[in-house]
Amino acid sequence: MAYVVKAMCYVDSEGYGVPNLKGAKRYESKEMAELAAYVSNGEVVEVKDYSQKTNKINPLKRKNLRKEKQPKSNQAWMKK
Repeated sequence: MAYVVKAMCYVDSEGYGVPNLKGAKRYESKEMAELAAYVSNGEVVEVKDYSQKTNKINPLKRKNLRKEKQPKSNQAWMKK
């Protein structure tokens, strides 16, 4: 679990405020995050790290998703 410090906005590694989580300094231990929050008069926010999970599609499903359409003869599509 990762932690960030939020004081009106997220705090980066330099101590400046950033508007989003991408630029925020992540702390691995809650104790370090609490110390940084105490110094910057902020609060500790727990962040779930989704980078460890990968969204992989099963190879069998991938083949089904990419089915190619069978070409119809010229007369077949005109009859619809």
